[in-house]
Amino acid sequence: MEKTKKQLAHLFDATQCINCGACSIACAQTNYPDLMNEVNPAWNTICCNIRQIKIERERPMQLLVQCQQCSDAPCVKTCPFGANYYDEDGLVRNDPKRCIGCNYCIASCPYDARWSNPKTGLPSKCLGEGCLELVKSGAAPACVTACPAGARLFGDVNDPESAISRKIARSRTVKLLEKNVKSLKTNFMPTLSMSFSYQYQSLYNPNINFFNYNWSNSSSLMFNISIPLYKASNFTKVKSARIQMRQLDWNRIDTERQLNMQIVSCRNNMSASTEQVVSNKENVMQAKKAVVIAEKRYDVGKGTVLELNSSQVSLTQAQLTYNQSIYDYLVAKADLDQVLGKE
Repeated sequence: MEKTKKQLAHLFDATQCINCGACSIACAQTNYPDLMNEVNPAWNTICCNIRQIKIERERPMQLLVQCQQCSDAPCVKTCPFGANYYDEDGLVRNDPKRCIGCNYCIASCPYDARWSNPKTGLPSKCLGEGCLELVKSGAAPACVTACPAGARLFGDVNDPESAISRKIARSRTVKLLEKNVKSLKTNFMPTLSMSFSYQYQSLYNPNINFFNYNWSNSSSLMFNISIPLYKASNFTKVKSARIQMRQLDWNRIDTERQLNMQIVSCRNNMSASTEQVVSNKENVMQAKKAVVIAEKRYDVGKGTVLELNSSQVSLTQAQLTYNQSIYDYLVAKADLDQVLGKE
């Protein structure tokens, strides 16, 4: 059986975004640390690969746009020097050795997701070199890791078991239910039908001659309109579909809240474990100094064997506690990686 080709992609859920800007800052710090004091001239923001689109409606909204890793990318087609290409993971890449900075790719991008680096003059896009290194090592891009609201995912969309594929599948289920509700509403629409008939007829006659008889013909054209004033089953079907949609939405919200709570809990555990590691490491250093002092006191005859043994026992206990804190930190990190879907 032929293995499905990998296709890495981003997923941004605008309904979960809290407009904190953590993703943009993480992108800039990871990919363009030398441009932190510069301004992206194309978007008038910090130099990062995420374009911000502000929408003023009933409430202010902000959409975050970046490279969509198009399967038929215009930037790949328009580059006259072949600097844009697809890598083995399906990502659209740019080869700076071939690129001359003509910016045809920037002009052809339908999402306006490319910008010109103010220092090199070459086009930049997601993923940057820093994030590519993270992805190669098995980690998620900087923006995905930095997002505190879980509004971002990154993974293989061709893998049905990946988190990004499961979320896409859930959204498709909602869309199918929405279409189902629309189709069920057609049951409330009036229906119009038409029928036409043409026939020959005669009265009963025992001496009838089938081929030599004066038959009388008739025709009829009928129209029928049906208006469903009330049909309980139609209302039930529509309500059932709407309940399913609300149930899916509630399940999604509940799952997201649980995941966010788990992430916060795991991060708190990691933070506490880190403090314990630092504190216990200092205790080990102090216990080693105490052993050295006890040994010197014993050598000059001012200390006892009991004091020396006691200091060595204290050192052993401090080392055990230190090792336990390291273990607790690794467990907390493994728990966090599991919640975030990292292998």
